[in-house]
Order: sequence, then structure tokens, then C-alpha cells
Amino acid sequence: MNAGVSFTCEGTHDVYVTNLSDSPIFVQSRNSNYKLNLLPNAVCRIPPGHAMYIFHHQLFAQVLFFISLFILFKLISSYNNVYELTKMCFIRISFVKGWGADYHRQDVTSTPCWMEMQLHGPLAYIDQVIAELDPPANPISSVS
Repeated sequence: MNAGVSFTCEGTHDVYVTNLSDSPIFVQSRNSNYKLNLLPNAVCRIPPGHAMYIFHHQLFAQVLFFISLFILFKLISSYNNVYELTKMCFIRISFVKGWGADYHRQDVTSTPCWMEMQLHGPLAYIDQVIAELDPPANPISSVS
């Protein structure tokens, strides 16, 4: 790992990671995958000395805004569609070893060293929208 990684928040809360180590890191960010037109669960390899935006705040805000409009005009059901956006607020990173469709390790938890970042600011925006919505139609139970 050597010098590890550096996380930087800049401008309007965009987040990027810089790989300072001498080994690759692997990043899964639904937000960046959406921006890069990749599959939602795609894992990106970041070589040593390179950087990648892992959260684009403006993109997140636009998606949340449009979903709110669709709900307002009753084009989609509400709660579950907004809740699905929470997946954009979690970023998974593994160090040295990758995972995903191109690897025998299918999940980040199968790698020797990994972390998950939760972006509390965007999650709070989702909470504000969800608080104004009707609860989901299916009741919460021990098997939900």
C-alpha cells in the first residue's frame, strides 16, 4: 500500500480519490458508473499515481430532482425509487486485489483489504425527500 490513497472533496462536494500507492486500487461507485455510462456494479481499476472522481454531486442532485418530478406527476411510485438512490451514496474500494465480473472474487468482501465510504450529506438529502413521501406499500417485517 505504501502511501495509500487520498480523498479530496472539492467545489460543490465532488469527491475524488488519488492512488498514492505502488499498487492498483479498485473502485465501485454507482454515481461515477452512471456518469461514465458503465453498468451500475462495474468496478474501475485505478493504477498507481492516477485519480478518479468517485462522486459527482451535481449528477446526484439532478437525478434526485428528476425522480422528485416524476413522483410529483405520478409517473413512478415514490418511496422505493427514492430509496434506490442510497446506492449512489456508498463507494467501495479494494486495495491491490480487484473483484467483480472479470475476477474470481465476485464481491468486495472477498478481497483481502477493502473499505466502504458512506456519503452522509447526499444520504441526508434522500432522507429529506423520503420524509415527505408515503411509506412503501409492503409492510416491514422480519423477512423484508
